[in-house]
Amino acid sequence: MKKFSIRSKIFLAIILTVIVVFADTFYVLHYKSSQYLIEQARNDYLAIVRSWANEITHEIDESIKITDMIAEDIDRDKSLTYQLEMLRSRFERFHAVYAMDSRGQIIDISPHIPGFNPSPLFSYLKNTYPKFMNAKRSFILTPSKSNFKNYIFVFSRPIDIPVEGEGTKSIMLIGVIKKNYLFKRLIESSASNISGSEWLISDTGTIILGRDKELIGKGFDEAQAYFHLTTNRLNQLISGDREGSMLYEWGGKNNLIVYNRLKNPPWSLVLTANNIPPAEKLETMKKYLVAVTLFNILFAIILAGLLARGITNALHKLVTETTKIEEGDYSLSLPTGRKDEVGMLARTLKRQ
Repeated sequence: MKKFSIRSKIFLAIILTVIVVFADTFYVLHYKSSQYLIEQARNDYLAIVRSWANEITHEIDESIKITDMIAEDIDRDKSLTYQLEMLRSRFERFHAVYAMDSRGQIIDISPHIPGFNPSPLFSYLKNTYPKFMNAKRSFILTPSKSNFKNYIFVFSRPIDIPVEGEGTKSIMLIGVIKKNYLFKRLIESSASNISGSEWLISDTGTIILGRDKELIGKGFDEAQAYFHLTTNRLNQLISGDREGSMLYEWGGKNNLIVYNRLKNPPWSLVLTANNIPPAEKLETMKKYLVAVTLFNILFAIILAGLLARGITNALHKLVTETTKIEEGDYSLSLPTGRKDEVGMLARTLKRQ
């Protein structure tokens, strides 16, 4: 290093330091960017599913509260037909509202779109929830029968009302909600997840909502082709923690499953995302990192050159002025105004 000038030594020291720092940074970002994007995607999807779960829980709670309120406020002295019609028009969430007795007979029903027939629901209800007439508050039912797969049913607790010609009867008021209304945001958001899928699974393992409409009402195990996992692994996944995720490789790509279990009702919301992170996004990020790193190195070279010149020019001036002393010329022009070590040296020479 003895052959190098001070300027060269300063310049090389700064450049080497900057290159080492940026090379290390580039290595970490360039080769770890895939893991970073995967973790970012995991957190983003967890937040999305958590938001969906909260919204669905809120809508279910609201539906149950409304049905409880209807059962509490029903006027036993007014026409049931009129009241059901008013309830249907007042609450837009209800596709239809009807009254059913303990034998499954439809007492009355509000106006609704033709083609909807609630009669077969009684046998399903009796098999699924045999003590329904003892319910203390409203509850949700999601039948797996094909003719009901587009609806969610909210049952009120039993109430006693007078029925013309039959005296007092114990009935249940039933609100029918279309899944398109209740899960509107989930359905709309799924359009952006082209390569993946979204699934809402009941506590009995039945598909309530899914990307493949043909699988609604069927068992979750029939959607195995969308997850590329064994049925046992899927069941273990969604029956464990309240929420979580799993990353696995299939078809040479990273695939992600994110899930969230609702508290009430105890359904599971599952989202799959394939090709995490997308190859084009990773390539764009790497090119960006290359450009930023090269720019920073160029900026460091220019900065190092300016710093080295500022120091060595002052030292060169000192050498030139002190040479005059050897020649007997004491009219020195030294940079005594500087506040650094060069200025201190200049002031010392001035006093000599």
